[in-house]
Amino acid sequence: MKARDPTVLRALLDDPDPQVRSWAQSDIEDHPKHEPPPYSPPTREWQWQCDNPPPPAMSGVEIERLLRDALPDFADRLMALARPAIGLWPQRLRADRDGATSRLGGMPLAPPDWRWPTVEREPLLFVGQIDCAELQGLPGAEQLPPRGMLAFLGDHDAVMACRYEARDIAVHHWLDIDRLIPATPPIEPAFIFPTCALAFRPLIDLPDPLQPRGARPAAG
Repeated sequence: MKARDPTVLRALLDDPDPQVRSWAQSDIEDHPKHEPPPYSPPTREWQWQCDNPPPPAMSGVEIERLLRDALPDFADRLMALARPAIGLWPQRLRADRDGATSRLGGMPLAPPDWRWPTVEREPLLFVGQIDCAELQGLPGAEQLPPRGMLAFLGDHDAVMACRYEARDIAVHHWLDIDRLIPATPPIEPAFIFPTCALAFRPLIDLPDPLQPRGARPAAG
């Protein structure tokens, strides 16, 4: 809630839920009084990634050589953990691509009867969506659905890495992409992230430290 504009927080002071009213009052009192810094356009270095295709990732041989130079006592153990992964590379949006493609940010497409997930009545932040068909042929994609749309959402603390573990997240998979329509949240989300297209590249990565032992992650 602290990410919200004070005007929105004040509207929640009339919410029928006393807990929501209490949170809103507390966050209004804690809300920063100074103006946010002026917007600065991205530098050319930041824009380079969006305007260029993804470069080839390091091979397993290259990674092992670097590990043996830097961590010779742990190289074998680390390489035993390495798994195929799918890297996400942001790209500039093109006018000839519609919203039913893989992208980060913006607003989600969802089935007409889908209800936006919330935590404490706050809409989860939409992170992005992936068309599973675009992943076919990449190492590790066989562990994901071969078709349909994956949508990813999380609460503010989960998305902004305010906690090490992401507790309040939602991942949806919808098979019939042609039925998806722009989703409407119950109230405006605290953030709507800038939209960018996605390109994919094969990587070699390590599993999440909290991944169950023996599990093989397919994307990273």
